[in-house]
Amino acid sequence: MTVIRTAAPLWVGLLVLLLLNLGLYRVLPPADRDYFLTPSRTYWLQFDQPYFSVGWYGVETSDTGITYKWTRRPDAWITLPLRAQDDLELIIQLHLLPEPMPDAFGVVVDDTEIPLVRDDHVYSGIIPLSARRSPDEITLRFIAPQTVYLPDVDPSSNDQRTLGVAVDWLIIRPVTMPGRLYEFDTLTPAATNWYGSETDTTTGFNFRWTSAESADLPVDNLPIGIPFRVEVALVSVFVSGGLEQFSLSLDGEPLELTRADRDGRFVFSADIPARTQSEGVFTFSVPSVSSPALEGRGSDERMLGAQVDWMRIIVEGSR
Repeated sequence: MTVIRTAAPLWVGLLVLLLLNLGLYRVLPPADRDYFLTPSRTYWLQFDQPYFSVGWYGVETSDTGITYKWTRRPDAWITLPLRAQDDLELIIQLHLLPEPMPDAFGVVVDDTEIPLVRDDHVYSGIIPLSARRSPDEITLRFIAPQTVYLPDVDPSSNDQRTLGVAVDWLIIRPVTMPGRLYEFDTLTPAATNWYGSETDTTTGFNFRWTSAESADLPVDNLPIGIPFRVEVALVSVFVSGGLEQFSLSLDGEPLELTRADRDGRFVFSADIPARTQSEGVFTFSVPSVSSPALEGRGSDERMLGAQVDWMRIIVEGSR
């Protein structure tokens, strides 16, 4: 039998080019991550995830493994689904450039210019709630003080691009929730014995179920040399009575937890003494797991443990 191969329609190629320009395309996504960002209360965006954007080049990686993106015009923008109903803290780090950092770099949220304070290559400011048009998303415009056509700067350069600023990462978080917030969404680090991110149909927020009696979550950027606090918010524990026996450990050491009911969540917290390393593994444990099918509570055959909404790392004194 002869197989006749035909070229893809023109509109397919145009659609791919559009997706590439909008920043929605990802090469070889990890198998355990979702393709698109879901609504969050906070972002720690490393510019290696897909999101809706215009005016950017693709992800690049430095010799030291840092991912960043160049803007390709004076005003490039990104739109992120965001459900925080509060003033927001914004922190942006520009990639370390051979030229001095631009003092005139700016950010506009919808039509409001955000005053920024610069500390070397890190810029920070406060986004007032009044600056946002939508309660469900936020659009940030990155204003470059100038764009440079590389051959004009270096005639021997083979790079024909026009560049604005290179952005390393950004943080957006409510000012009432300092610290680093893990929302168990597409940005949560890869972990062991967890199901994928799901969305609460009532609140629109993300959560994840643990799939075994113990589930590990490796994290980095833990505070070094100073005490800090960890908070974990559970929606529920599937097996009856499991909430009272929920436990949390760090690098195998059980933490002394206190529990409080807050905003419809069971919030467990523990104080952690100063550490000498920034990496660590949190282990979430319940006494047993079961499935809705086995318990006669539905057709879901997954083994479920703890339903986790978020985890927050807070430096003492910042609460």
